[in-house]
Amino acid sequence: MKTIKLFLLIFVCASRLSALALYSDDGCSAQSEVMFAAPVEYVWHQEVQEEIGELLFSFNALLPAQGYYYFYLRVRSGGWSDWQYIAAWGDSFRGTVVTENEFFSFASDTLTAKTPYDAFEVKVCTLHGASLRNIKHLYAATCIGLPQSTLQGAEQFKSVQLPCTPGYSQMVLDHPRHKDLCSPTSVTNVLAYLLNEPIAPLLVASIAHDDTADIYGNWMLNAAAAYAVSGGKCPCHVQRLSGFAEVIELLALGRPVVVSIKGPLPGSATPYANGHLMMVYGYDAATQEVLCIDSAFPTDEGTRVRYKLNDFLQAWARRGNLAYVFS
Repeated sequence: MKTIKLFLLIFVCASRLSALALYSDDGCSAQSEVMFAAPVEYVWHQEVQEEIGELLFSFNALLPAQGYYYFYLRVRSGGWSDWQYIAAWGDSFRGTVVTENEFFSFASDTLTAKTPYDAFEVKVCTLHGASLRNIKHLYAATCIGLPQSTLQGAEQFKSVQLPCTPGYSQMVLDHPRHKDLCSPTSVTNVLAYLLNEPIAPLLVASIAHDDTADIYGNWMLNAAAAYAVSGGKCPCHVQRLSGFAEVIELLALGRPVVVSIKGPLPGSATPYANGHLMMVYGYDAATQEVLCIDSAFPTDEGTRVRYKLNDFLQAWARRGNLAYVFS
């Protein structure tokens, strides 16, 4: 049987920085603390318990009033790789890169190791007046093998439904690329629910836009945009979940989940052949249906839809159970 393990590592940045590693397989944890006085550079060093193949990096930060944050990654596999620049986040430019070295490749939001690694480091640098204190969380979601959701245990899932009103449809937004805005619109729908106030989807889209790749669906930048637009009230990170039971758990805590899926998905607005993101706000155990706000439908009123659990799980599994998790 193929071994699949998922890990979420969180680095919390404040006047007191602390690194907290949460390991989902056996509950082990490790933490360390360090003081700093407004540095312009900081490095998060993290040992991992097992040699990992993939790392999904995300961060939460308020937009700097001026200047930029630059993010770099390196891994240890025998020796350390060179530092690789992966992203910039600033007042007038936000973008990621596609890069690789002999140890790993990095594309937009995902590090894929060429050889398994047992430690990694993230370096954050500031430029032109940006304050490192506005960086609040760094996340590294790593995994060995991609999770696959099945109907096994579905009879144990209990009904849960958040009191969501119809969400925003990306199709009615006054934007020339509204068809590309599923990710920021889904983030907007979650923020509108959590904050209980209207949120402008085009504001989220403008902050989430990857200026380098010219895309709106970068997972890392959408998580950062969620935090920034909420004024720091809604931390968000990118993670692969072990299965639908984790979605149920998050919903029970009052937290909608944004999921990445790939069609076919019977009943969907379009085939979703190139992928799609949407918000999950509930589950109906009696009918085994997943309750979603799917922004690809043509009107705001039509965004609340139901998908059969098995169809949903297959579409989600094609994206490796990827989710935006809010806390």
